[in-house]
Amino acid sequence: TIKQNANDQLLTRLLTNARLLIAGTPQKPSAPRGVRFSQKTDTSGLLFWEPPAVPSQVTGYRVYRDIETTLAIEIGDPKTLQAQVDMPTSRSVNFFVSAVNGQAESAKIQVQGKLT
Repeated sequence: TIKQNANDQLLTRLLTNARLLIAGTPQKPSAPRGVRFSQKTDTSGLLFWEPPAVPSQVTGYRVYRDIETTLAIEIGDPKTLQAQVDMPTSRSVNFFVSAVNGQAESAKIQVQGKLT
């Protein structure tokens, strides 16, 4: 019937639009692995990590300092797997490293840095 055809066409358009919206949303990448800290100098350290299990989803990394919302470094190259960080000499610092894909961000992996 005419009404059924109109309903079918509307449903087809809605499903097509929904697929386009889903396809355009970047998937949240998995988190970097093996995050670790190493002292470099008396006032700085290096953070190292391995790429996530599915590295093709990664466009870069973010490094946060002290709390999970203080962005310290944004790395726009997915092949960069380390970052130099400045350190206070009197205390330890928590760092958080995440993988990004556009605006989507993985879980943040915590590591503590302390100068000796």
